[in-house]
Amino acid sequence: VLAGNGRITCENPELMRTISKEFTDKVKNMTIPGFLSGRLLEILARVQSRMTRVAVPDGIMAAGILKKWGTGFNNVMGVVNGDTPIKNWNGSRLDFGKSRYRNLAPDRLKQREFKKYSCYSCVVGCGGISRIDDIREGAFRETHTPEYETVSAFGSLLLNGDSESILYINELLNRAGMDSISAGHAVAFAIECFENGILTSEDTGGLQLAWGNTEAIVKLLKQMINREGLGDLLADGVKVASEKIGNGSQNYALHVGGQEPGLHDSRFDPMMGVHYCADPTPGKHTVGCFQYYNYVQLWNEVSWAPKISLYPKYEEYIASSENATKSVAISCYKQVIDGIGGCLFAMTMGVHNWNPFKMLNAATNWHKTADEYLEIGMRIQTLKQLFNIREGIDPRNNQAHPRMAGNPPLEDGPLKGKSVPIHEMVALYWEQMGWHGETGRPTSETVEKLSLTGFVA
Repeated sequence: VLAGNGRITCENPELMRTISKEFTDKVKNMTIPGFLSGRLLEILARVQSRMTRVAVPDGIMAAGILKKWGTGFNNVMGVVNGDTPIKNWNGSRLDFGKSRYRNLAPDRLKQREFKKYSCYSCVVGCGGISRIDDIREGAFRETHTPEYETVSAFGSLLLNGDSESILYINELLNRAGMDSISAGHAVAFAIECFENGILTSEDTGGLQLAWGNTEAIVKLLKQMINREGLGDLLADGVKVASEKIGNGSQNYALHVGGQEPGLHDSRFDPMMGVHYCADPTPGKHTVGCFQYYNYVQLWNEVSWAPKISLYPKYEEYIASSENATKSVAISCYKQVIDGIGGCLFAMTMGVHNWNPFKMLNAATNWHKTADEYLEIGMRIQTLKQLFNIREGIDPRNNQAHPRMAGNPPLEDGPLKGKSVPIHEMVALYWEQMGWHGETGRPTSETVEKLSLTGFVA
């Protein structure tokens, strides 16, 4: 509510302060033990890649890791455990060996970081500013420390182990306002098309596109930013480019409904693949996955959220009603978090550490239950789905590229032999959302229950 001075206040300021202070103090005073280095993260990732059972983690540890390394903590871990897509989703860590991926280690990149920054009042501060005035003849003085997604999009996805080029590319992208995930996929698409003779040297203007060819990668990106040559074709994304090029290039265009996916492999976390396809804004890696669900521990607040304990990893690859319910729960919860301007990383620290339901009730005096808040999240998701349908978007067209489902499965690496029944999992998710399992259209009963009848075309 607005106070007389025009500032936003809350009904119960002291209660609000009490709720947030315990979490704030816990994180503010947290330090990462000296022995927990980037090298140890790599070792832990190797252990994780061989794990056959999954336990319930306490997400508070993530606060300390993000505080030290930011999202870059996963630069090497993801390569080693299978979370990071490699070589346009068609390779494994055997294609991107230690001599290359260790150049992207968070400890190495952190050596350039001279200042931390954060969102307003955040006690974690996962952002950083890095000096790069010795790179490319001092083209830029500094850049934001690259996020994991950028490092992966222009590192493992392209088999590029040159960290200095990624720092330079990071600043090019920031100044151009170009998304690093989409841009990296576009370059990977072009390299694979060139490798398979679909694009020629004439098409590339003489650029010899090859995996790990840093100079060619940088030049092609500059063409995309300036919409010159082949870059003009790629600048609208891989879907549009493949439709214009044809000749089988669609086989190398990794996208979901026209959106290049985040750099988290759905063969590593199958629920990630569900949300890549089923969310009204496809391809996003920030909606839901098994790791998010396990960290958040919604079952402590939401009556219908399945409770987990130790379970076998293979269960994540099964299309089941329980897994669909988990997908729905984390999806609806994320809409609540987005609706209040909350942080994904705070969310993953768990409702027992960071509880938005209590904070909302304290600020608004609503006294709603967690179940009621998740119904709000379901209403948001359903409204977005209805909007898409009204605008002529068929949810069934948001299909994952076969590689994303392990079709065919990789022959080596931590994801060897892994395949995901994404179509079946998406259908079950739709049904659990109260949408038609075959079409993704919200049912009339769901629309009426959520008071959305006025938005049906």
